[in-house]
Amino acid sequence: MKLDPIYLNQRGSNCTWNRETDKQKYQFLSNQMIELMLKKRGIGLAANQCGLKMQFFVMKKEDGAFTTCINPEILNLSDDWHGKVRMETIEEGCLSFPGEKHMVERPYGIEVRYQDYKGSKVIESLEGIDARCWLHEYDHCQGITIRERSKGEVKDEFKYAKS
Repeated sequence: MKLDPIYLNQRGSNCTWNRETDKQKYQFLSNQMIELMLKKRGIGLAANQCGLKMQFFVMKKEDGAFTTCINPEILNLSDDWHGKVRMETIEEGCLSFPGEKHMVERPYGIEVRYQDYKGSKVIESLEGIDARCWLHEYDHCQGITIRERSKGEVKDEFKYAKS
């Protein structure tokens, strides 16, 4: 497996679960992507960064755990005590753009839903770097890169509602 930008700016297709072999396929793909992510010294990697047009990504959480997210969805953006979405602007890098850094504004906390490689549905709340990494990889699945996100050049449906 290697980095391949062919689908970088295209939305990935949803993954399906038809057979027991799908579980094995997604587990194999997850392992391959984690290996490449670590080799490239990243904390996240989306399938479309590897030439696969899928709603699928892997990430390494702050606690060291690896997570595979298939068919990811954002459920909620976390509010601060004023009832507004807490946003942070931090410099981000990307394995698809070695050496580039972009200032990207993202919500500090999120609630998300996805399937793991076994097909189990997961609902999870994330904050800080874990939320940022999850959103970065989620953007990739939608065909959005840090270049577009840092300039605000995303479709309205993918803008973060801040209130």
